[in-house]
Amino acid sequence: MDSRLRSAEEEAQEYQAYLKRLESERSSDAGSKSVKELEGEYEALLAEEASLKEELRSLREEEQSGEKDLEALIQERKALEKEESSYLREYYSYTRRVLNAEDDYRSLDSQFKYAQSQWETLKRRTCITQPFIYGTSGTLRRSTASAWDVSPPFLWSGRKSMPLGDKQPFS
Repeated sequence: MDSRLRSAEEEAQEYQAYLKRLESERSSDAGSKSVKELEGEYEALLAEEASLKEELRSLREEEQSGEKDLEALIQERKALEKEESSYLREYYSYTRRVLNAEDDYRSLDSQFKYAQSQWETLKRRTCITQPFIYGTSGTLRRSTASAWDVSPPFLWSGRKSMPLGDKQPFS
């Protein structure tokens, strides 16, 4: 039994040595592949870094040109706002002038219609009714050449006219 035990222990040691040797071979093969793979990845990453740096540089250039364009657009907007405000002032000025002209037109039209109605009234008057202006209270006032010359009212009796307050006929 001792001999079997020794032979089993020797086999176990040989087996252990064989496993260690296999693992070391695998690790050396795997390590060499890993280094090659890592070097390939490193080269790929360096190439990607270079392309990203180039892209970053182009993006910075685009940003600078975008800022310049934005500055130009802001200046253009300010100029357009200034121009718009001057056009609005001019528009409001013209609108005010149009409204004043319309008011003047209505006023002149009303004056013309009033003058036309007065003209029609004057054309209808006869030489008999011309010297008298009929008042609203039923009295007659004598029409004179002067607007400041106020004559006393007359009572209309049909036969003769006498001033109120005067007992003598009007001459």
